[in-house]
Amino acid sequence: MQKLSTRNGKHKSHYDLEKDFRHIKDALLDTSGDIKGRASEILARSLRDMRLRSEDARDTVTDYIIDQPFKSLGFAALGGFILGLLIRRK
Repeated sequence: MQKLSTRNGKHKSHYDLEKDFRHIKDALLDTSGDIKGRASEILARSLRDMRLRSEDARDTVTDYIIDQPFKSLGFAALGGFILGLLIRRK
């Protein structure tokens, strides 16, 4: 048991509530700091992975356009035509 404390000299308690609350507060602050650190690590890793994947996709598209220029123009024209139909349609 923790140290005895008195409040206004009338009530004796078997433990010190203020000390317990300080321990709980400190534990919560430590935990929130750990969570914040882990979340920032996960976010940084996710951003790095996203950047790598987008660079890979860009390289793949660039290679496809270089290898197949006429198909690329056809896909671009088809995409523009469909987009024009969707925008014009009300």
